[in-house]
Amino acid sequence: MTRIWSIAKFKAAQIKHQVKTKGADYPVLRFGVNEYGERGTEPEQEFTIRAIFHTRKVFVDRPADDATTNRATGLTTEIPMLLMAYEDYIVNPVTHMDIVNVNGTVFEVQATVNIAELNASMSISLREVNEQWPTSMEP
Repeated sequence: MTRIWSIAKFKAAQIKHQVKTKGADYPVLRFGVNEYGERGTEPEQEFTIRAIFHTRKVFVDRPADDATTNRATGLTTEIPMLLMAYEDYIVNPVTHMDIVNVNGTVFEVQATVNIAELNASMSISLREVNEQWPTSMEP
């Protein structure tokens, strides 16, 4: 058990160093939620996170007549993601429906995952949205 935690501490230090040296600062907006669970119109909180932007390729299933084609056709799509040090996540936790500005493109947070449950890094899945970043809060 001690060996696992020493590896986790080492990985956490590695990730923190990589995010510090190769990451970028991204502005985040958190909106309130209405009675239907939908995102509100006015931001309640604004903060900045430091993370590494990357993408992950996934295969896409496409129905074709009577069967589903996937890996055979080679259809793939890229999912935008952020990698964040767990220690930074504790300070500014990013949650579902937060809005992130990545180099002028606006994304909505879909999910956050504690990778391998080691408290070393957080993987944040994003989805591009067709919204403008509020002009009063330009990054």
